[in-house]
Amino acid sequence: MIVETWTAFETLSEDLWEVAVNRNPERVLRSSYTKPEKEKQFFMPQKQRLNLPIYFDDFVRASFDLRGKLGTILKSDQQFVFRTYQGIASAYGKAFGKVSHVLDMGKDRSLFDLAQTRNAIVHSAQLVDEQFRQTMCQNYSLYPEFDDLHINDPIIIDGAIVARLIGNAIDAIANLLKDVESELGV
Repeated sequence: MIVETWTAFETLSEDLWEVAVNRNPERVLRSSYTKPEKEKQFFMPQKQRLNLPIYFDDFVRASFDLRGKLGTILKSDQQFVFRTYQGIASAYGKAFGKVSHVLDMGKDRSLFDLAQTRNAIVHSAQLVDEQFRQTMCQNYSLYPEFDDLHINDPIIIDGAIVARLIGNAIDAIANLLKDVESELGV
C-alpha cells in the first residue's frame, strides 16, 4: 500500500501541476522571468527574459497558440520531474514561486516520509540503506520504531506504521489540493 500510495501521489501531483499551470500561465511566467541586471538597466530598456524551456517544436505542436497548454509543454521538459519528492517540490517551487507547506520538509514530513519508506522498499528490498538511515532513523522522523535501525537491518512495517504513513500522506495531499485551489483558483 505504501508503494501504491506514493505512485498515486506522483501522478496526482504531476496532473495537478499541469492543470494549474495550464489555467494560470501568467503566475508561472511571473515567477520564471530573469530580471535584468542593474548595470544594464541604465543603458537598455528594461526587458524581462523568460527562463522557460520552450522550443520551436513546442510552438508548432501547439499551432502557435500556447493558451491552456503551457503546463503540458513544460511538463514534457526534463526540468520538471515528478518521480521524486525533491523533484515534485522543485517543480511546484519553480512554477509558482513558492512551495506548498506540505512539500516543505521543515513544515510537514508526511510526503517525504512516505517517499523515503517507499524508496527503501523498492530500491533496497525493505532493508535500511544510508538514505533511509539518515532521513528516517536519525533526523526528526515521526516514527520512533525506526530510531534504532542500522544499515542492512530489515525495516519492519506493520499495519500501524502503514496506517500512519498513508493517513498522514492523504492529509498532506488534501492540503496540497487546497493550497493550489486557494492560491491559483484551480
